[in-house]
Amino acid sequence: MNATFVGFVAEPSGRGTLSLLYSCLGVLLICVWGALHLNLPKPNEGNGKRTRRYLFWTMMALLCPELLLWISWRKLNSARELTRIISKSAASGSGQPRQHSWTILHSFYAGMGGFAIDLASHKLGILETGYLGDSSQLVLTPHGVELLAQSGHLPDMDKKEIEEKNRADILAKTICCLQVGWMVLQSVERYRLQLPLSLLEVYTLAHVLCALALYALWWHKPKMITEPTCIRCDGDLGRIVAFMFMASQLSAPDRPAATIMKKLAKPELAVIGLRSPTARDMEPGGHRDREARAQELRRKLASEAVSRFPFLAHYYAGGESDINTFTSNRWTAVQKDLVTDHASNWPDHGLLRAPGDGLISVFVWLASVMYGAVHLLAWLTRFAFPSDVERWAWGASAAYLIFSGVLWAVLVYLDRIFAGCLWSWDGLLHGTSGKTARYSLIPLMALGGTLSAAARLFLLGESLASLRATPPQVYACPQWAASIPHM
Repeated sequence: MNATFVGFVAEPSGRGTLSLLYSCLGVLLICVWGALHLNLPKPNEGNGKRTRRYLFWTMMALLCPELLLWISWRKLNSARELTRIISKSAASGSGQPRQHSWTILHSFYAGMGGFAIDLASHKLGILETGYLGDSSQLVLTPHGVELLAQSGHLPDMDKKEIEEKNRADILAKTICCLQVGWMVLQSVERYRLQLPLSLLEVYTLAHVLCALALYALWWHKPKMITEPTCIRCDGDLGRIVAFMFMASQLSAPDRPAATIMKKLAKPELAVIGLRSPTARDMEPGGHRDREARAQELRRKLASEAVSRFPFLAHYYAGGESDINTFTSNRWTAVQKDLVTDHASNWPDHGLLRAPGDGLISVFVWLASVMYGAVHLLAWLTRFAFPSDVERWAWGASAAYLIFSGVLWAVLVYLDRIFAGCLWSWDGLLHGTSGKTARYSLIPLMALGGTLSAAARLFLLGESLASLRATPPQVYACPQWAASIPHM
């Protein structure tokens, strides 16, 4: 390998090693900070847990930015669908009269856990003490918000109330986009002048492209809101809330944790139905006898809710309107959570599905292909790496990200085309698929995930380590670049 390298370069009139390092790290920080629009925290979440949550998602954004693209697109589609449903209902006059129009901002706010039921206002106590820990709130999912809109109990909230809580204004996002645009413009100009980029700049550019897409997808989503809008749980709403809780996985004795891969759990309604309890149910060791009184109250209130709002039975019980026959044996595994203890940052069953949602998983893998292609470009253009081993390792890492992206995009697309005839992708994620799919695809996913993590960590480490030996032309700076305001 015939190439001239330089190590540390002091700050000249142009740029040096430190300015290059600070510039790239600064842009990465801006991209990650601007792109993170996390949901509301758990009730009573301490500062330590909140910090760890932000650090976790910061690392996810640095190592796997296309995963955030998938999450943001999934939640944007859910917000758009919720906006369409409520706006259509208001326009047709079938929903509750609203003084303030429902916007995409409201839908994002609802999807991030912005509306919560205040159980402390329900004097009868539909939940046994300790069921939700120290919390006295049930957080509404988008499906739950849709149900409240149908029943006429959705708060008529002015969008200004949400904007007052929002800590991410348009000006801040615009400044981020301008800073990112400056780096893209400078990289294009360096390519035109045949001046090489550092590997750290290549790595940063890949994240910049993802960040621009994230800004567009989450432009209307509020940021850093910590307190929800509480809704009093009284009257008919108390009956509806009892039904919503019983119909959600939160009521399951073995309710799963909020992760990207979790098993579906049968909600309370799928276990006990709405009929009056039998003597066997009330025996010691029966259906959760330790809270039988609260459970029976929920059952009574939920039955009254179905009587007062018949659409509940038709919507969730397959058209079954007779409460006496609305039992667990007529209930299938629920796919729509109505309430939860907190809004998960992972997409879950509380989100609405819109036409075309099935191809979102294909999108995330194609985004992985583009992410790997940006890094492979540096290898194809015969960028001067410090050593041949590092050059081939970089090319192999980038090529693997492209290969895995194409492979899984094809697998997911085939799953959608054949409607689960080969395997059920959702069933694989939620533990309901057959043994053949689990034994064949889960090991493949584990191996692919390990190799992908190794490739991403190498790309990050090499982009920093390569600064020890770079071509001197990397530090040549176009004259106009220093005159344009930037950070």
